[in-house]
Amino acid sequence: MLTNTVSWAQFERCGLGWYRFSALSWMFRHTKLLWEGLWQASVSVVVAQYGVSEGVLGIDDSDHRRAKRTKRIHRSHKVYDKKTGGYFNGQALVFLVLITPQLTLPVGFRFAAPDPRQVAWRAEEARLKRLKIPKAERPPRPAPDAAYPGKPPLALELIEAFRRAHPQVRLRAVLADALYGTQAFMDQASHRCGNVQTVSQLRANQKVRFRGKERARARVRSWHQALRYPNESEYRYLVATDLSWRTLDIVQLYTLRWLVEVFLEDWKLNEGWGQLAKQPDEEGSSRSLILSLLLDHALILHPEQQARLSRQTPACTVGCLRQQCQGEALVEMFRRVLEAEGKRPANYIYPAQNRVCKMKFHSITTGVSAWQIDGAHASSGNPLLKAGQRVA
Repeated sequence: MLTNTVSWAQFERCGLGWYRFSALSWMFRHTKLLWEGLWQASVSVVVAQYGVSEGVLGIDDSDHRRAKRTKRIHRSHKVYDKKTGGYFNGQALVFLVLITPQLTLPVGFRFAAPDPRQVAWRAEEARLKRLKIPKAERPPRPAPDAAYPGKPPLALELIEAFRRAHPQVRLRAVLADALYGTQAFMDQASHRCGNVQTVSQLRANQKVRFRGKERARARVRSWHQALRYPNESEYRYLVATDLSWRTLDIVQLYTLRWLVEVFLEDWKLNEGWGQLAKQPDEEGSSRSLILSLLLDHALILHPEQQARLSRQTPACTVGCLRQQCQGEALVEMFRRVLEAEGKRPANYIYPAQNRVCKMKFHSITTGVSAWQIDGAHASSGNPLLKAGQRVA
């Protein structure tokens, strides 16, 4: 929360050496803590605290850019960049979010990556097609690898896990974007949630059956559930499993999916994992992501947030609440330093830098008391402890 990163070195500097880099790294790697159990327990606490009895499940995926060479970053692969039309090396995540009248809560995640053998086969297939090699002479498509399921199977797995862990939550609908707009996925998602309404969106190149004929969606001009926002030039074509609903109800339900986009934006900007989360291997990526999402739960359970939601007033934004917590932590840190000053010898050796520093009291013309930190910390690189700095 304070550093907006998952970096042990920054944790040590921010904690003024009270928590060592090596100790934090060891705890993260070798502790016997059940991280998946901790995550599920956190979801249960939030659900119980707010008395969540029903909601809508939203599914979406997010890509995170990494360095060009990442041998030990879990499931890193070449990702298509929607902004530039190029590619970058990164990680892809599938999120399951519970949307309720009170709050939007992340309840599950999975790392997604394409099957390397399928990727290599598609590249070779495209090369051989350019050379006009007959299909009979081209290598056959390899069998799918169960270790690399696609994003739709991962989303179904998340739905099934949530239903097992929280059977008391009644699900009203399932929402997903165009990637999940296939009949197979939508029927399975609806069935696993008790045959509830499932709404998704069609892709521009997706095949649909219209008036008894199969054709591309782009060629179909007559569609009842079409949506277009004022700043868009093309329509969004929505599909649903339960056609007994009114068109207006389906469109209004699908607008809830944008709450998932709001969560993703808040998570990327304010909850640390998108900044310096370079923890290697599968355990490093998943555990650091759990730490980041636990921060989201902690902010939901913040007393100020609970008071606002209980009064049915607008909740605090994640960025605003995080800045408030940073200010409170900074004041608390100064209070502890000032209270402990009288209990320490004049030349106290701080654990963070192993240097001698002495604090002297100075009176200033404004009448405000201040402390000045002398000497050795000037070259420590810590922005909170520099020689001659005055702290009110």
